[in-house]
Amino acid sequence: MRLNSIKLENIRSYRFQELKFLEGITLLSGDIGSGKSTILKSIDFALFGLRKGELSGSDLLRHGKDSGSVELDFNIKEKNIIIKRTLKRSQSSVSQDAGFLMVNSQRLDATPIELKQHILDLLNYPKDMLTKKSMIFRYTVYTPQEEMKQILLSDKDSRLDILRKVFDIDKYKIISTNCELFLTSLRQKKRELESFTQDLEPKLKQRAEKELEIKSVKDSLILAEKEVNNLRIILNEKKSALDLISNKIEELNVVTKEFEINENSLKHKESSLKTYETTIERLNQELKSINLEISSMPDQKNIEISPEELGKKIQEHETDIRELRDKIQEAKVLIARSKMTIDQVLSLQNCPTCMQAVTHDYKTNICAKENSSIADNESKIKEFEINESLLARELIKKKDELDSLKKARHSFELISLKRKSFNEKQEQKNISINDSEIIKKEILNLKDKKQKLTIDLARLKDIHSLHETKKQEYELADKSLRSLEMKHLSLAKDIENLNSLVQILTIDIENKQKAKVHIENIMEMHHWISEYFISLMSEMESQVMKKIHLDFDQSFQRWFSLLIREDLISIALDDDFTPFIQQNGYDVEYNALSGGEKTAIALAYRLALNEIITSIMSNINTTDLLILDEPTDGFSSEQLERLQSVLKTLATKQIILVSHENKIESYADNLIKLEKLNHETIFN
Repeated sequence: MRLNSIKLENIRSYRFQELKFLEGITLLSGDIGSGKSTILKSIDFALFGLRKGELSGSDLLRHGKDSGSVELDFNIKEKNIIIKRTLKRSQSSVSQDAGFLMVNSQRLDATPIELKQHILDLLNYPKDMLTKKSMIFRYTVYTPQEEMKQILLSDKDSRLDILRKVFDIDKYKIISTNCELFLTSLRQKKRELESFTQDLEPKLKQRAEKELEIKSVKDSLILAEKEVNNLRIILNEKKSALDLISNKIEELNVVTKEFEINENSLKHKESSLKTYETTIERLNQELKSINLEISSMPDQKNIEISPEELGKKIQEHETDIRELRDKIQEAKVLIARSKMTIDQVLSLQNCPTCMQAVTHDYKTNICAKENSSIADNESKIKEFEINESLLARELIKKKDELDSLKKARHSFELISLKRKSFNEKQEQKNISINDSEIIKKEILNLKDKKQKLTIDLARLKDIHSLHETKKQEYELADKSLRSLEMKHLSLAKDIENLNSLVQILTIDIENKQKAKVHIENIMEMHHWISEYFISLMSEMESQVMKKIHLDFDQSFQRWFSLLIREDLISIALDDDFTPFIQQNGYDVEYNALSGGEKTAIALAYRLALNEIITSIMSNINTTDLLILDEPTDGFSSEQLERLQSVLKTLATKQIILVSHENKIESYADNLIKLEKLNHETIFN
């Protein structure tokens, strides 16, 4: 991994700055508080995002700003990678916002957790680091100096836990811890199974008792089945006898019904015969009366004209009279109009058209002409009135003739109706006589049938009492059968319930027997895990830790010897990876050392960790990058000179140093000086 550049926007003392990195040793130099550590934290944030208890948003976002971002450009092998993470401020906190990852110009917008997953893949870090602290990066690339001193000051158990995680061998302890938990669960399971199986013997005894009870009930069931079959045979015989009597009753019912129908038919026929005889007598009287009426009516053969023709002539006279009256009225209108003209002319002085005076001669001529018209119309009126009078008298005469003709026609039609009625009644009489003869024959047949039915009724008169006796015998047998069937059903149900209970007991017993086998398996597993497996994990961890301890101790002493002369102070690691310090032949506590000596031990410990982790995880992609934060705090001039040998010894392609020591500037290939003016960092 090689860093190219980093862009900071609203990150602590940086408003908007871009810093480029080169290969070799790059020194970030500046006074305390100038913003050197901010760059290191920003690199950490760009790669892995915010982490609770380790790196917070409020620690990065510039005060008074609502948003900020870090964009890191770096190479991994042949890939150019740019990652950008953003921050946003809410009312109560500062949180991560969405960002993007660009690999060889292929951009991917993603959430913070997705970005971390992609970075872990690119760095070839273990997948379980997604939800854990970045231990590998922390102890191989960038470790704040104070955190390295803290691991030295921690108690041995905490330090060993950290080292297990750093070396990725905490799985042995996790396995052992999980085994203890598993053993606890096995013991709990064993107690549960023992509680479950404690009544196995009583269950076996109970099942044996129920099986004997089933055998006894089955014997009773066989006897009940025989009794039921015998009684069913008897019941079938009773049923056959009852059915035979029931058929006789059906026959009796049919005969009784036929007798009643025959009796009703006979009464109806005798009544009908009387009705026909009465009707024939009445028709004879009516025929005699109609015959007398017909003989007394006049003959209608002398009628010369029909009422229709006469009515047509009357309509013609009425039309002529209306026409004459219209003409009389028209003549009267002309007379009135002439009189009006005479009156108008006589009163006229001037012509209304030409306004000239009207002469007496003109008036005389007009009056003469109109008087002539009046005389002519009066003559016509007299003639019309005479003709009207004649036609009116003729019309009255015709109407009288029509009335006489209608009366004659009515008499004729009445005679026709009487003759028709006579014929109809004669035919009705003949039909009634014929029907009465038929009814007489039917009455004779009905009387013969009645006699036969009376004989059948006498034959079946005792069948009801016999049916009642057979019915009682059948019902008694049926009641006995139902009682036996209920007993049989009850026994079968008892067997079913007992079988079900035995089945339940069998399943329970089998489960308890399986549980006993399971208990034995649990005991064997518990013994193997507690006596062998946990010990094996402990031994494996011990062997791995011994190998790591040996390599770590050698590396630690080698790096320390480069920083401080061995004749002044000697150092080694005890079994708990705690530095064992001797000075002038005396054991010395870490806290009793000078600041430079403490820093030298922490730096040697840090470089040894880096070397061991890199050798264990040689496939990770961060082996070519090393970031050292204030590695010379408290160093003497001699130690600062020795640091140059350390830097030359490191086989790392890119080293980023953070220090405010001016002497180190000569060791660096690239120098970036930071200065803060008006709360803002700038580069020189």
